Amino acid sequence: MVRHPVLATVFVLVAGAASAASPLTGVLDTRAIAMGGALRALATPLEAARINPAGLARTRGFFGGSAYLTRRHDAFDALSATLVDNISSPFGGAIQYVRFQGEQEREDLSLGLAAGRDGQWWGATLRYVHGRTRGADDWRDLLTGDLGALFERPSGLRFAVVGANLFDTSNSFLERRISAGMAHADLWGWAVEGDLVRNLDEEFDRGLDAHLGAEYRLWGTVMLRMGQMWRGNTGKDYQSAGFGWQGDRIELGYAVQRTRQRSNEILHAFSLAGVF
Repeated sequence: MVRHPVLATVFVLVAGAASAASPLTGVLDTRAIAMGGALRALATPLEAARINPAGLARTRGFFGGSAYLTRRHDAFDALSATLVDNISSPFGGAIQYVRFQGEQEREDLSLGLAAGRDGQWWGATLRYVHGRTRGADDWRDLLTGDLGALFERPSGLRFAVVGANLFDTSNSFLERRISAGMAHADLWGWAVEGDLVRNLDEEFDRGLDAHLGAEYRLWGTVMLRMGQMWRGNTGKDYQSAGFGWQGDRIELGYAVQRTRQRSNEILHAFSLAGVF
């Protein structure tokens, strides 16, 4: 069929243009970055540990993974390591460690818990944050938390609602955000999602972000991904692309993202995940 070469050509053109952006601190997975941050309804348990805790309970299993993000232009680096257990009890639980080095110098340690039944799940995350804005004299220690809900129809249509950093936003890099996402897991072979994110600490015109993402599976093991993100507080839009390879118990991912208004900043993301 000719659609595979066409999709591959589109992917190469987007990725060839990609040279990147300022990632949201909740978007640390290669799949989330490649899909423009639109993953609140489609997140796997590993991805859900950061972006929507309700997704921890959707799929049974024991999962582990790590992701690394880097941008040479401003010496930005981020590393995450995640473990999810959704098989030893009726609940889905996650522990995640994240380290940032860039405009923020920061470490996060989070614990997530989720439960539900077919078609509806709920989750919460408690996060301990130790960090500072780059150049600041004092480090801050604080607690914050996220809440999430996920609903799925038999047709494959999914809806997600997430509240992030719902308390203790006294530090400038913790912003209260309310998000809503709608996705379809299999729309003519595509998984597609659109998310809206409202930053409650900004004026409306600066505090609204939009995310669009799509994923297509090739040959059963390779996923092609692309996305678009609009950020209200920067007035910029970001283009992204990526791919994943999935074996029996392991998955590798890569993503690249750019801001359309500037072409000299390149963000790369790499991930390794496994099912045990």
